[in-house]
Amino acid sequence: MKAHGASLAAELALLLNLMEQLQLQIQVNGEAREYIGVHTVAQLLAHLGHDAVPCAVEVNQQLVPKAKHSQHQLHGGDRVELVTLVGGG
Repeated sequence: MKAHGASLAAELALLLNLMEQLQLQIQVNGEAREYIGVHTVAQLLAHLGHDAVPCAVEVNQQLVPKAKHSQHQLHGGDRVELVTLVGGG
């Protein structure tokens, strides 16, 4: 019976470790946020519903060109600024 309990504890520890790896803690427009399964700028924009909206993206005060959104990896502690572009006069 002890072996089963130890096995369950090991599986739980592994699951918690995996969840921590999938969880991303970043700041978006100055607000602390947590995401699971978001690893790139493109994924963040899709999650926020901004993937079809023209916007400028900065990560840690560096502009990320639209062509690089799908390749630019986000890391815990990153500071992301999103500026939505609005037309008109």
